[in-house]
Amino acid sequence: MIGALWRPDHCCGSVPVRGPMIPLGAIAPNEHGFSLIEVIVALAIVAFGLANFSQAISTSVRAAQRTRLQAIALADIQSHLNSLGVDGVVEVGRSTGRYRDGLPWRLDVSALTEQAFAPASGEANLAPAFSAGQIRCYWVVLEAFNSSGNPLVKLQTAKLVKPLP
Repeated sequence: MIGALWRPDHCCGSVPVRGPMIPLGAIAPNEHGFSLIEVIVALAIVAFGLANFSQAISTSVRAAQRTRLQAIALADIQSHLNSLGVDGVVEVGRSTGRYRDGLPWRLDVSALTEQAFAPASGEANLAPAFSAGQIRCYWVVLEAFNSSGNPLVKLQTAKLVKPLP
């Protein structure tokens, strides 16, 4: 029945009666549901949660990529250090280049003096071998960088080299 009226004290709103009438379709005070404000607030909370979740995933992916790049750079540097001085020659100074995977590197080498070999108690004395020219010692700093020029890995070590005859 179109345009029917009902009383709010009835349990079902479709019984037509006479008296103080409320148009069919009006919200009765005892009806339950969500208002538009409640729905908007719920959607805002869900959107905020999804945004934070998305940001956390993005940060995690970037960290994993950086860690993978650092592992590659570390392997490159270790290989570089192992090959340094194998031929008996180490050049003092700074050199730069790129590894096969494209990572740029910088190598700083400085010669250590005989005073660097003063032994602590219980350690072997390398000073005589150094003085006799049987070994040479260098301080090596090797760094690898990402494509933006930011350092990924930096290794510093003393490198003992036996000169070739």
